[in-house]
Amino acid sequence: DGAVAVYNFSGLTVTQHISAMTRCLIDSCRTMLVWFVSLGLFYGGYPQYGTPWTQNSPLQLLGFALLVTGTLGYNKVIRLPGLTYPKVVLPTPAGVWSPKITGAKGMDDEQFSPLVSPAQSP
Repeated sequence: DGAVAVYNFSGLTVTQHISAMTRCLIDSCRTMLVWFVSLGLFYGGYPQYGTPWTQNSPLQLLGFALLVTGTLGYNKVIRLPGLTYPKVVLPTPAGVWSPKITGAKGMDDEQFSPLVSPAQSP
């Protein structure tokens, strides 16, 4: 129970500080890491704790590779050949003002805020 709580807390922390995509990749790689450790234990002298390479292991490895590649492609971290990626142009927010962007000299105090408060309006 404690290990699950630590795992979930770690996942939430990663999502909060980095991104949900990173958490998704970590979740994908966790299963692959467990499988690799299991193989390492078996061939490292502890066959009672690990599992051997079987005839289906290449298919498992291909599945892990497709899972990670699909996640990276879906989140546009990598660009897969044969797919088109539309160019996304984000509009400049209306509340942003900068002399470098707009070329304006600046604003007077009246332009920043109304002269009369909305609470004082009829």
